[in-house]
Amino acid sequence: MDFLKNFFERLEGLDKHSLSNLNNVIETIDFTKEDLSPYITEPDDLPYGRNVIYRSDEFEVIVLHFPSHTKTPMHDHGRSIGCGVVIKGEMTEVSYKNREGALEFVSKSKATQDETFHVPNQHIHVMENNTDDSLVTLHVYSPPLSGVNYFKTRLVEENVSIS
Repeated sequence: MDFLKNFFERLEGLDKHSLSNLNNVIETIDFTKEDLSPYITEPDDLPYGRNVIYRSDEFEVIVLHFPSHTKTPMHDHGRSIGCGVVIKGEMTEVSYKNREGALEFVSKSKATQDETFHVPNQHIHVMENNTDDSLVTLHVYSPPLSGVNYFKTRLVEENVSIS
């Protein structure tokens, strides 16, 4: 539990809440997947487990657990920026851009254990676990998530299908 206290103190000590500062904290904190295991939750009302392990006026820290072959709905993060790290498994991220009310495919990328990923302002994406194993990720957002938009649409572009 000491790693969490250290992690939260480092976040709260940041002067500027930028992607690079958030990424620096998440990349340099010393923890193992066993440290996070008490915070990994099974899916309840979502297809994946979601556990908010810290929330202040400035930050929100979330552990997500994706069983095999699950994904998030297409969404943005309101006015928040953030970053995360893959704790276990392989994450596929499909990113989109809102161009005058139409969603346009931007990229598809993968991240594996210990790799970080970024959530810039106005980022629209889907996070997927396309493997037979589980996926666990740790996320930090600033400010805390609010005003998140979900997009219910079907896109088929460059062999990417999201429904």
